Amino acid sequence: VKWPGDSNFIQVSPYKVKREDGGTDIYFWSIPAGRFGGVKLMKVAEPDIERADAYRYFAGTDDKGEPVWSERMEQAQTVVDDTAGELSVVWSAYLERWIMTYLQEGRGVVIREGLSPWGPWGEAIDLVTSAEQPGLYGPYMNERYTADDGRTIYFALSLWDPYNVFWFK
Repeated sequence: VKWPGDSNFIQVSPYKVKREDGGTDIYFWSIPAGRFGGVKLMKVAEPDIERADAYRYFAGTDDKGEPVWSERMEQAQTVVDDTAGELSVVWSAYLERWIMTYLQEGRGVVIREGLSPWGPWGEAIDLVTSAEQPGLYGPYMNERYTADDGRTIYFALSLWDPYNVFWFK
């Protein structure tokens, strides 16, 4: 499945979410090419992952605060309005919140927490600043790499000097 190169669905962070009916949806938080744009959200039922017409785009919430999903990519709404690069999203059972990390150019790596996949998302909090570690990018989390019953989160982070991938917590 491909999306237009000028869309907001180029770099993605996928996560499997169990539905009440026992099925599984895969949520994709995504940003545009070039790394720096707002975060949008789409989902697809796991068996339909290879069918472009099966994807649904978060198009806001209704009067009751429930998500509205659209078949049309153009109706996708921004869930985090920031300049995000290399985002990563996981569920924290300990916090009972969604956790999002990404690179914010000039600032460093930030973390946010969300009440639902579409938000609301809290304010960005510094994890690693550009002043501490110049040349940062790619703060990727994996839900398997936690400790202390979820109180400690490990994430991979790339640095330019020396160029390598490092393990942070």
